[in-house]
Amino acid sequence: FPTRRSSDLITGTNNGSASALSLQGAITANTNVDITGTNTDTGNATAAVYSNKSINATNGTVSITGNATKGLGLNLLGDVTAKGKVDISGTSSETSSNSMGVLIQNKVESQTGIINLTGVTNAANQPAVSLFYNGNVSNGELKTTNNSININADTLYIDSNKATVNAGTGTVTKIGRAHV
Repeated sequence: FPTRRSSDLITGTNNGSASALSLQGAITANTNVDITGTNTDTGNATAAVYSNKSINATNGTVSITGNATKGLGLNLLGDVTAKGKVDISGTSSETSSNSMGVLIQNKVESQTGIINLTGVTNAANQPAVSLFYNGNVSNGELKTTNNSININADTLYIDSNKATVNAGTGTVTKIGRAHV
């Protein structure tokens, strides 16, 4: 019999000119989804984790971590949904790049749990976390149902066009300074 895992783990490491993980198809799991990407390339500004399709844990949690030496830590163009908690963490280490730690261009939703969002960038002219309105394609959104959203970033950009943060009757906690 195959070994039953408590989560579906996806990892990638790259020191070349592409993203460590470029997720071009939808990911749906009945349990937890854990995604980790590391991009150590110093010549090209590519994301450690790039996803343009949905990531869904129908009865579990989602954890996505991206660490880039140069380029975005995470670029989430597809939606992320979990029954339980959602943890998102992205780091961009390069000081001369124009890269954010986390760029969210669609919905991130925890149906019954909390959302923890952490972003770090060493770039002086970019926010650590950005919730971005992507034209008619999608809106950056953080959503829980009457639970907590915790944002840990020294700089936060929420696009005033249509990006949103909605915790219902829950709480939104921001550590750091905000740029809206």
